[in-house]
Amino acid sequence: MLYVYEVDKPFPDTRFNVHMEGGCIRFSETGFDVLLIKNDIDSADLELFTSENFRYGLFTAQSIPFLILDVDSPLRLQCSFNILTLTPPQAEQWLQGTCDAVTFYLIEQRGFILKATKTVSLSEALQLLLKETLTKQVANYQLSEEVDFQISNITRQYPIEEMLSEV
Repeated sequence: MLYVYEVDKPFPDTRFNVHMEGGCIRFSETGFDVLLIKNDIDSADLELFTSENFRYGLFTAQSIPFLILDVDSPLRLQCSFNILTLTPPQAEQWLQGTCDAVTFYLIEQRGFILKATKTVSLSEALQLLLKETLTKQVANYQLSEEVDFQISNITRQYPIEEMLSEV
């Protein structure tokens, strides 16, 4: 589906409007986007989001990758990958594709309003680790719900500060 994205307008893909803060991964045919949903985005949040201090890394546990974001503010969060949300042919196509860039969308939770976007090139090392981990995820889990269960366990076991220290 083709979407038009406009800053200060509602984010057009409403599937992710679950009325809560956090980050989520949205798979595309060969890559992914990251939706950062936050309440009460202010000018300081926007400045940090668009700054050079935007850092990210990949934490992995039990064949599940977590994209960790740290911009020295309340925007610090993790987003987990569950490739089993795709159909098997979609997952296979995704794993064979290239995901050398990711677009981050900063969305105000109230009204689901797009406040800013940022596209970042991913290092080859991060791309390789992500694909290797997701390939293991396909091999180790049968159902998306199994991955979701492990994601819940991992996020309880590893606070974001610990995840950050390992990326």
